[in-house]
Amino acid sequence: MPTRDRQSRWTTHRDAAFTLSQTSSGFRNRNHKRDYSYGMNCGICHTTKISAFVEPTKTMLYMEGNFGPNDYSGQVGPALASTTLAFRHNTRGQMTMSDLHVEKMGKPVFTPVSKTKRFWLPADARMTGMQEQFFRNLR
Repeated sequence: MPTRDRQSRWTTHRDAAFTLSQTSSGFRNRNHKRDYSYGMNCGICHTTKISAFVEPTKTMLYMEGNFGPNDYSGQVGPALASTTLAFRHNTRGQMTMSDLHVEKMGKPVFTPVSKTKRFWLPADARMTGMQEQFFRNLR
């Protein structure tokens, strides 16, 4: 059913919802400071069933990334802008692993661990396309 919006135009509910999502505050409003510090592992996009994870204790789910002030991606990964852990807590960073335990690591531990496939990728599936480009330098 059509409704009248603030500019006195007739619009459908679907159009009104689209306009609202484009203009209301939230992730699409980039005129404010980023208000989160944890990012999701981009390597779990294609394997989301936790029971299929090979070693959930070693695969990172969320990480307190070292995001730039205008980085609104919400993702961390080995080939993304935010690849490093933010060492804000007594020179250690925090992350949630796929089995949902919280891990704290300092830079000497994090650096070699973050260069492994198991840290970023939950399963041993064959990589293709973009995934292959993102994860090709991992051991």
